[in-house]
Amino acid sequence: MSADASRLEAEAAADRTWGLELALRGLPGVLSFLQVGAHPDDETSGLLAMLVRRHAVSVGYACATRGEGGQNALGPERNAALGALRTDEMEAAAARLGISIHWLAEPGDEALRDFGFSKSAEDTLRRWGHAHALERLVRCIRRVRPDILCTTFRDVGGQHGHHRAISRLTAEAFRIAGDAVWAPSLLYEPAWSGADGSYDDETPSLAGHVVFDTGECDPANGVPYARIGEWSRACHRTQEMGRWIEAGAREVSLRLVARNDGATVIANRLGQSLPATLRELADATGIAALGAVQDLVEQARADMPDRAAVRRYLEEARKVLATIRAPEPLAGRLARKGAQLRAAICLAAEDSGRCPMPAIRPPAPSVVRDVPSNGIARPTGTHVAYLGGGLDTIAEWIAALGIDVVDMRDLDPAALAHGGFTTVLVGIRAFERRADLCANVAVLHDFVRAGGHLVTMYHRGGGSWLPDRMPLARIEIGRPSIRWRACDPGAPVEIAIPDHPLMNFPNRIGPADWWGWQRERGLYFASAWDPAYEPLLRVTDPGEAPHAGSVLSGRFGKGRHTHVALALHNEIEFGTLGALRLLCNFVAPA
Repeated sequence: MSADASRLEAEAAADRTWGLELALRGLPGVLSFLQVGAHPDDETSGLLAMLVRRHAVSVGYACATRGEGGQNALGPERNAALGALRTDEMEAAAARLGISIHWLAEPGDEALRDFGFSKSAEDTLRRWGHAHALERLVRCIRRVRPDILCTTFRDVGGQHGHHRAISRLTAEAFRIAGDAVWAPSLLYEPAWSGADGSYDDETPSLAGHVVFDTGECDPANGVPYARIGEWSRACHRTQEMGRWIEAGAREVSLRLVARNDGATVIANRLGQSLPATLRELADATGIAALGAVQDLVEQARADMPDRAAVRRYLEEARKVLATIRAPEPLAGRLARKGAQLRAAICLAAEDSGRCPMPAIRPPAPSVVRDVPSNGIARPTGTHVAYLGGGLDTIAEWIAALGIDVVDMRDLDPAALAHGGFTTVLVGIRAFERRADLCANVAVLHDFVRAGGHLVTMYHRGGGSWLPDRMPLARIEIGRPSIRWRACDPGAPVEIAIPDHPLMNFPNRIGPADWWGWQRERGLYFASAWDPAYEPLLRVTDPGEAPHAGSVLSGRFGKGRHTHVALALHNEIEFGTLGALRLLCNFVAPA
């Protein structure tokens, strides 16, 4: 856990505005807000914290996928196992914000899944099934009945295809989810791009209609709402989230893009002409009892921490609410308020007041790796030292292939120099996770020049990958990352140097080795490199020029360094034959 995440966890655990206090804050409000995103962690946490705590808005988050195609900073879990972890993280993150979570991807849904990075909405909707994904979202909206829908990202060029797709679906669902009795009233989108340096900002930000200063502090604890949002983001541990944010102006703005009431825009009012509180709703409907309900819940909050008094006022408020008879859609709104009152009464009866904590990650189960018996030639005379970052299972697969491998948890220069190793394999993102590795770069370089084969798997640009220090000669990782990857699992691959030993020994790599891939071809491709390296492949995503930086290899002294940005760690988990054959070639002696 990062230092920032540890500070956030400690501050959240010490806070006393959870449970009953948070429930009481929301009781006077009648606005409901549903943000729609593609993955766990897409939610705009600081804004949602402010809506719940400052504006008494009932907030939900609709998440299209379980996040099974993302990266994992905690360990080697991938696919369904990672989706289970991220589901738990999202549930804990929602609890910390005091919001509800709604999953579009139900158990067993093989279509609506996080299949990895996508560069376009069209590609995403083709794989999800446009009609299928839209039907799931419409069902969710009709069940939740929000006044306001809000996307987490804009449908603009340079953005993650999943983000673009769910934003496009949200706009469609806003138009068709309503019926003769009820329809969502307002559709907002962020006024910023949301790329945050990860993707291309091809479209400039727009002026917002509603501006929130999430740097404002919650009066109960003196913590800025933006940092309270980071308490929630710290639950997304597999994604390395949670930043310490100091107090100070921090604007978040939303742009109104569609509405069903036909009125003119009211600047800086989230619900526009909609009533925001029970008292405003009483004025709009002429039902005076609604104002009486608000008086009672406000008295309950004023009597904190006398929980018995709080419960008495809430019970009385519930009885008054139960006397009100109203047609739809007001009846549905009052039913929701009744459910909130019942939940608050239960909390008043028994509430620990403790911050919801994220689930503890269980140890990964022992897995027997099943390697195909035919079609894979293993290199002989190979002794591999594996230096992993804890994010892949490559060493297990090397062992399952029958190749001698030592999982070196602490880099011992003497053992590396005198252990008879032919190959050193550095796992994905290991340089950013292992201080011993960064401190012994010269040792790795000496190993190569003495005749060894150093293989580095993909690393992200920036951070601990220093392009002039980590490799034997300069290798620069491309940024922004959307441009330097091949997302289509069927993307054409051309072998640039057909007679290169890494493409021929012990397996002759050909067209069949690129069949049947399940996820992206690769990511974090190199954008520039020293002439000492030769690019071995050209990979072409649809509509793009070929990428040459997926596999680079060069001779240095008596040995070789090979940098591999192919997503082999994913494909070997699927048992993809071509990926296993490539792995055998890459770990072969220099």
